[in-house]
Amino acid sequence: MTVVVNKLPKEIWQMKLPLACKVIAERICSLTKNGEKECFVSNAYLVNILGIGEKTVQRSLELLQDSKIIDIKVTRQIGRASCRERV
Repeated sequence: MTVVVNKLPKEIWQMKLPLACKVIAERICSLTKNGEKECFVSNAYLVNILGIGEKTVQRSLELLQDSKIIDIKVTRQIGRASCRERV
């Protein structure tokens, strides 16, 4: 999935969000290249690299989207699993 970050990491850390949201947003920001706002990342990657549960990642991404920090768009579905794009 492709992610577009709408806020800078410093702004994110100052917001009233759960710690998991802030850590996930920070990780997504770190994956962007050359000042671009887009990156490609999967939920499974975030679960594995951060050592947190899948439900925590899902809820955090939804909260980040609701807070206008990231945008999410479904790009494809494989069986029951889906790959979502954050734009």
